[in-house]
Amino acid sequence: MKYPAAVALGALLAAAAYLGLLAWSAGTPPTTTAASIEAWLDHKDAIASNIQPPRILIAGGSSNLYGIRADRIQEATGIPTINLGSHAALSLDYLLERIRRVAKPGDIILLGLEYDFFTDAARTAVFSDFVFGSDPGYILQRPPLEAATWLASASGDVLLRPFRDLHPGFPGLREERAKIAAARLDEYGNFVANDLAERRPAQLADVENSRPLFALQSAKRVQSPAAWRSIEQFATWCRDNDIRLAAIFPPTIDRPIYADAPTRRALRAISKHYRELKIPVLGDAGDSFLPVSDFFDSVYHLHAEAAERHTDRILKVFIPWFDSLRADLTNPAPGP
Repeated sequence: MKYPAAVALGALLAAAAYLGLLAWSAGTPPTTTAASIEAWLDHKDAIASNIQPPRILIAGGSSNLYGIRADRIQEATGIPTINLGSHAALSLDYLLERIRRVAKPGDIILLGLEYDFFTDAARTAVFSDFVFGSDPGYILQRPPLEAATWLASASGDVLLRPFRDLHPGFPGLREERAKIAAARLDEYGNFVANDLAERRPAQLADVENSRPLFALQSAKRVQSPAAWRSIEQFATWCRDNDIRLAAIFPPTIDRPIYADAPTRRALRAISKHYRELKIPVLGDAGDSFLPVSDFFDSVYHLHAEAAERHTDRILKVFIPWFDSLRADLTNPAPGP
């Protein structure tokens, strides 16, 4: 066999082996953090499936998971409320796709996106691990070029995961982790394992030693065309499906640098984009800049007591807007 033909055959066999491993790994349950995300999403989807609209759906990353108490909103409004907050390691497109799968006509979505979602953030290893293991069909739903990029960029961890699962103890460990993650959520989807008394010194140290958010140090960083295009498409989908949508700012640690001009410009840019998309913005970002003592284990994770206070602040701006919708919710337009 001539050299060029041998090289071509070798490349073909390598590609076949790669695709074979990828096909074998697809659907293999994810590991570590991704397994927790899978358990959280399954738990929240199950709650939503048993409640009919109108519902209030709290959507976003883990700042909502830790920082908003759906039961307090439900008590204040009389409308069933579900905390769909998950994890900021998921991509913006995927997070919005998961909301589409749950939301129905008549629902209200309270969208609290972490600031990183407005940037050109790279795909995380946790997200790749999660999608290949828990939702591989999502890859095939993406545009062809993006799907090809997904398939070509699978990590070694994803490709070798089926071999790891052959170890007799590993699947059981993963299932146990998923059970623990689901047990940390209540019947509203709230995270309930963040009591201040349970915060360990190492977790407090992580909060105290954290750095200012990169996204808030420049207005340009929070104006990713791809991110805002995804939000625009989601807002259009909500309107087309009779779903009300409003935005809130996520809680994060107050920093002296956030009083400087670059952060103020970044926050104005976010509000401006929301307004241009006709998405009401409830409250002011400054009201969600909170003292470091309010945080449990990261710059976005409030402890339980702080989450109750933060929810009450949200209610002060949410209730007036909600009252303007109440007539529509209780007296829906007649069908054709």
